[in-house]
Amino acid sequence: MHNIKYVLVQGLTVFTLISNGSLLYASIQRDKRKEEQMSSTTQLKQISISAMFIVLVSTIQPVLAYAEGDGGGVKINGDFRYRHELIDEEGVVERHRQRMRGRVGLSHQITDKIETGVRLTTGGAAITSNNESFDGAFAKKSIDIDTFYAKVKCENSSLTLGKMDIPFFLPGSNTLIWDKDVTPEGISYAYWRKTDSVDMFFNLAGFWLNERAVNSDSALLGGQLGAKFGNDAHKLTAGASYYGFANVKGKGALDAGVTGQGNTLTGGNYANGYNVVEIFAEYWTKVGSMPLLLGASLINNTEADDDNAGYEVNVKVGNNKEAGDWFVQLFLLELEKDSTLAILSESDPFDGGTDGSATGVAFGYTTHKAVHLQATYWVGKQGLTNSTDFNRGQLDAVFKF
Repeated sequence: MHNIKYVLVQGLTVFTLISNGSLLYASIQRDKRKEEQMSSTTQLKQISISAMFIVLVSTIQPVLAYAEGDGGGVKINGDFRYRHELIDEEGVVERHRQRMRGRVGLSHQITDKIETGVRLTTGGAAITSNNESFDGAFAKKSIDIDTFYAKVKCENSSLTLGKMDIPFFLPGSNTLIWDKDVTPEGISYAYWRKTDSVDMFFNLAGFWLNERAVNSDSALLGGQLGAKFGNDAHKLTAGASYYGFANVKGKGALDAGVTGQGNTLTGGNYANGYNVVEIFAEYWTKVGSMPLLLGASLINNTEADDDNAGYEVNVKVGNNKEAGDWFVQLFLLELEKDSTLAILSESDPFDGGTDGSATGVAFGYTTHKAVHLQATYWVGKQGLTNSTDFNRGQLDAVFKF
């Protein structure tokens, strides 16, 4: 009976993945058939998309085993953050605002291998922020779905379906490509293997950005390969990522204001495609009794001829896990106009998007394992050619449960 269940579950899951891959591919081809001639670049993109889904289906086999065993109870967790924020923008009156963020999550271990979860958050429909400002004469604040997922876990791999946290490794909490509040939607697969000398990891994902009734859908196909070396005294993690944004060039800007948030637009449409290659590294050690973390990332968009690069370097000394812990963190980053898709990158340093640079410093202190205080200040430039100053300060009190 167990073998029959295994075959049924495995067959159904593979069929679902192949069907989803075929639907996405068919959607991408829908408006391409109308063209009389197809460029070699477009052909290469189509081959890449097909290959990515073939790899996704072929690599998830270890995850598709029938999940048996006793489950656990429902777990609840969340946090509340109160923030005072200062915005000092050149040519604009200095701004002070009070903000809050609230998140509540539930998870249920159906079996020892299957987990489902949901998290609600403030922030409305914003992509890169969960904050609510104190304004509107005490108007009610909205609550929305932040994540809603199902995860199948095996010894060395996992498969996640739904709306989820970012499934990729971010060196030193890097936010060049991904703001930490982004929760992508689709399918992700993770594989890892530990040996005596090295820990290998592989992440693969297919996410939907925008479904269109007539034209082709916009989607993201991402892959990441990395390795961790070291011991209790020193650890080095290094690797590379690829993020291919399908059917973005020539389509309308995806941000609510249709500004591109720094990306180059032509008539309200993206002037470039976005195939972003990333090389990253993270080093951890101790200076005396204090942890030291160094993170670095370089990105390049191979679809844009100009203004196509970005980098981030960050250094963190200290910790913020237990009562009495403290840390200091320094950031240095720059994003050229078309280095990545602007709607997903960090929203704080130069008011979000691309085409900017910033230097930041953060200091945090943990008064209780569930209470954390933090001060952050960014000195930024909006526009790398004709720049204007943009500075932002934040005072945060975070309460976890």
